[in-house]
Amino acid sequence: ISSVNIELCFISRVNIELCFISSVNIELCFISRVNIELCFISSVNIELCFISRVNIELCFISSVNIELCFISRVNIELCFISSVNIELCFISRVNIELCFISSVNIELCFISRVNIELCFISSVNIELCFISSVNIELCFISRVNIELCFVSRVNIELCFISRVNIELCFISRVNIELCFISRVNIELCFISRVNIELCFISRVNIELCFISRVNI
Repeated sequence: ISSVNIELCFISRVNIELCFISSVNIELCFISRVNIELCFISSVNIELCFISRVNIELCFISSVNIELCFISRVNIELCFISSVNIELCFISRVNIELCFISSVNIELCFISRVNIELCFISSVNIELCFISSVNIELCFISRVNIELCFVSRVNIELCFISRVNIELCFISRVNIELCFISRVNIELCFISRVNIELCFISRVNIELCFISRVNI
């Protein structure tokens, strides 16, 4: 029915849990951790991980993840109704998510980040990325993306109905986008930007670019 885990793990830990109603995990893990969880109603994870962490979660109704990860993290999540992720990642992070109804991601990433997301109804992404970010997203109905990227960013997106993109990019940005119905793009780019876009119905683009820009 319910499970509460408070753990201090200093070297290595493997956690396999089946929780059918509610699960609360508070963990401090200092070297390596593998977490495999199946949670069918609600799951709350509060974790501090200092070196490496692999998280594989299947959550079928709601999942809240609050995580501090300082070196490397791999997160694979299957969330079928709603997912809220609040994450602080300081060196490298790979995030692979399958979210079928709604997903809210609030992330602070300081060196490198790879984000691969499949979102089928709505997704809200708020991201602060300070060095490099690679974002590959498939969004089928509506998506709101708010991003602050300070050095370099590569964005490959397939959006099929509507998309709102608000971006602040300070050095270089490469944007490859396929948008099939409507798109609103508001961008501030300060040094260089390459934009390759295929838009088939309507598009509104408001951009401020201060040094060089190539637009195809």
